[in-house]
Amino acid sequence: MILTPLEIAGGIPLGMNPDAQPLPDVGDLTPLAAFEDVVRTGLRRPPCVVPFSGGRDSAAVLAVAARIAREAKLDAPIAVTLQFEGGLGTDETEWQERVIAHCQVKDWIKLTVGDEIDFIGPLSRPLLLRYGVNHPASLPLFWLPLQYAHGGSMLTGFGGDSVIGGWVRAHAAEVMAFRAVPRPSDSLMFGYALSPRFIRAQAMRMQLTRPPWMRPRAFREFNALRITELSTRPVRRDKFLRWESRLRRTAFAESTFARLAADVDAQAFHPLHDRRFVAALARDLGARGDGDRTSIMRRVFAKDLPDDVLARAGKANFAVAYFRDHTREFARRWDGAGLDPELVDPEPLRKAWLEWIVDPRAALALQAAWISSYERGFEEPVADVVETGGIARSLHTPDR
Repeated sequence: MILTPLEIAGGIPLGMNPDAQPLPDVGDLTPLAAFEDVVRTGLRRPPCVVPFSGGRDSAAVLAVAARIAREAKLDAPIAVTLQFEGGLGTDETEWQERVIAHCQVKDWIKLTVGDEIDFIGPLSRPLLLRYGVNHPASLPLFWLPLQYAHGGSMLTGFGGDSVIGGWVRAHAAEVMAFRAVPRPSDSLMFGYALSPRFIRAQAMRMQLTRPPWMRPRAFREFNALRITELSTRPVRRDKFLRWESRLRRTAFAESTFARLAADVDAQAFHPLHDRRFVAALARDLGARGDGDRTSIMRRVFAKDLPDDVLARAGKANFAVAYFRDHTREFARRWDGAGLDPELVDPEPLRKAWLEWIVDPRAALALQAAWISSYERGFEEPVADVVETGGIARSLHTPDR
């Protein structure tokens, strides 16, 4: 899959995946059983790595994997955690240690990372040259754990935010956070959900503000596509899950993970976004309006995780960790070329990259501009560490 210039300028893949297939008929298969099937498949291809942040989603994957490995006498999963220098709102140590102890995980690799994980830092640059601009933009977040999965598998927590936490109220938070406007009340959002499609489209039109660097005409085109997508979100919970499984950005992320894994002869599995898991969850939830993230986590994972983990509020925010000194240094030297001038105004984009809190929509444009600058000979040579596979061990000291 390839991002369009408009998607790069706007910071997100748009619309639906035309090749998406309907969710399968899973009969009476429970969500947990479907989840376990995916985890078991990954474990049967060792070494099996779990990128573990300490949040509920990665905790659920690790807990189920550890239990199944013990029950089936398979090789235990390897938890790989990235710990960011300076914290930057990402410190999950207490939760991580709580889950690791509860799940009796013996093999826990902790990698300390700093500026090199910047969106255009030393870890990102060879990946950008090899894979191009991709969604999600944080390629090292998954490439680093994959260095311990050669010939094996990776089990991610991808999909939890959208499948379990993506319905009406959580969607409201996501939209408003993306647009940096106040979060609406639940009553307002339920009113939005129950409104006719043309009313929802108008509501989205009022909320989706223009990134300062997007030309007005480009934003009108981007906005029309984004509004069309968001205004078609079904109100019914089961239909929402079927809709979410067909999003282009979902397919793009899974394609990115698959390409990264293939380079180390591994396979990437996403139990929370597996089609059978989503289908079983959609069947169980039906048209009901209940079932927030915590209640679903309890329903599916109560036997694998303590209740305080299943019910915890919030999680680490990695946004600041990826826009670091490398971003600002590039912004200062950038010649303004490399992006479609009919879509992007270079000076407001440069200003956005220089902010302390950078608008996350600017990430894809940053990476596209850096690639162009490199190809035009304005950047230092980059070694292909993807071929050597050594950077994870040379820059970071595993702590088992």
